[in-house]
Amino acid sequence: MGPDQHSNDLAGFLRARRTQVTPQQVGLPTGPGHRRTPGLRREELATLAGVSIDYYTRLERGKETRPSPAVVDSLARALHLQDDEHEHLRRLAARAARTAPEPQAGTDPDAPDLAQLVGELLLKSDDFARLRERHDVRAHRPGTKHFHHPQVGDLTLGYQSMPLENTPGHRLVVYYADTTSPDHDAMVLLDMLSTPHTPEPADQADAPAHDRRPGAGRR
Repeated sequence: MGPDQHSNDLAGFLRARRTQVTPQQVGLPTGPGHRRTPGLRREELATLAGVSIDYYTRLERGKETRPSPAVVDSLARALHLQDDEHEHLRRLAARAARTAPEPQAGTDPDAPDLAQLVGELLLKSDDFARLRERHDVRAHRPGTKHFHHPQVGDLTLGYQSMPLENTPGHRLVVYYADTTSPDHDAMVLLDMLSTPHTPEPADQADAPAHDRRPGAGRR
């Protein structure tokens, strides 16, 4: 992914987050009449962040690609970004300035394989395109996920994600269920269904239980 795309990612994130912050949230009067711009105006955000309107406009249009760490932090405060969103803004700024490490396949949003998948989803799913346009950012922390399995039905499982040593960018995700829950019973049933059944030989199946041993019936 080229530097122009990196600057566009930074610009898109700033634009999306600006439209989601209301004047009331930052203590600004809304004024009379209808506001054509959802959220904050560019000049309002520039003033809150302590940068010139021209400089911020260049940032949001992808023409300025090297915001200083102090500017990035000021914009994060003005936009009321959470910690995860603030860190994401830092990464976008580093990529726009071409100071970030090379993307890792399968894990980094800039990796070619994921970029191709995102492109396909944007074409095929209006819901995906709408959610991506919002640029919401959340860290992947322990929690629960819901599944539907055709054989055992609905499952709600907890999960933990752990980094793997000496494999940068790779993580191991473990799913689990409380042993007293119906979800655990469903997982046990699923395990039984997925375990291959090896039939006993006919002469062993017909023998008495105490004779079902290697060599039974031999003379």
